Amino acid sequence: MKILWLGRPFLASFFSAIPDVQLIRVANFQDQALLEEHKDAAFIFAMNADQEEQVWRSPVLQRAGQLGIPRCWWCIECPNATSYFIQNVKNDDFDFVFTSDRHCIQQFTRESRKFKVFWLPMAACPFHHVPTLLAPDAADFVLVANSYLYWQARRAAADHLVKPLLQHGFSLKLFCPEDGWAEEPEIRACRVGGETYSPHCGQHYAHGKVALGMSCQCGNGFEPRGFANTSMTSMRTFEALACGKPMLAFESTAFEQLGFRNGEHFVWTKGHVGTVLAAKKLLEEEGFRIQLAEQGRSFVLQHHTYAHRLDRILRTIQGTAHPTEFV
Repeated sequence: MKILWLGRPFLASFFSAIPDVQLIRVANFQDQALLEEHKDAAFIFAMNADQEEQVWRSPVLQRAGQLGIPRCWWCIECPNATSYFIQNVKNDDFDFVFTSDRHCIQQFTRESRKFKVFWLPMAACPFHHVPTLLAPDAADFVLVANSYLYWQARRAAADHLVKPLLQHGFSLKLFCPEDGWAEEPEIRACRVGGETYSPHCGQHYAHGKVALGMSCQCGNGFEPRGFANTSMTSMRTFEALACGKPMLAFESTAFEQLGFRNGEHFVWTKGHVGTVLAAKKLLEEEGFRIQLAEQGRSFVLQHHTYAHRLDRILRTIQGTAHPTEFV
């Protein structure tokens, strides 16, 4: 199966690892000849990228529409990119829009009615996200994070999840970009590495007995504090579980909508007290950690890999997928 990939190759390695997929990168947004050569492609695909506006206005995208190649956009940073997308993309730029946040479908359809919008969360890649041996100097917890510069979401997650653990003497190893967490010196002091966008960053999970999960975006007005954790889930959720890590996360309603069960696949909590109690249980009960890790990994491999996301894209194009129902 051919997939035309337009723009920055973020996540491309995960889709190209799917058996029988030929991923063709469209790096030149003017290269209409490439589309003529591969007009039998299943679809042309784009997502949040550094060159978004060039993608949206590109002759390649227009020609794909003329050739009947389904044009798909995945807004992977909803809700903080939702309004920007709606304000800048013309109704005829894409045939299908996918959002990482189920609740953003209402905003998409309300403000730009022509789009056919479907929920498409992030996922794991079984080829890249695999269990690794625990490092000899592993900390109690490991957090693979982004910068979250100036985000209220980061502050909320820090207050509810990370700081309580440090205050109670648990050890942490943090992987984040060099400019990350500068406003939280006690958390920043736990930083041991910086590469979090590589396909190989799953190897970081060997540095902690339990993974921490923070599914948060800036919120774009959906929440009073700009804390969108209640409606989306991060790619790290799927990646950590696929790497065979027991995980402790701050709650998100997206978890149960995706079929996850608290205490069965991983553990999520609502705040300071719950976080500390869950942390103690996870570290004191090795059998519980092992059970969570096995069940979480099994569930992700059965339901939440990029092969499953590709299947959902194809079913959406074929008209058999439901916009919001997932598992």
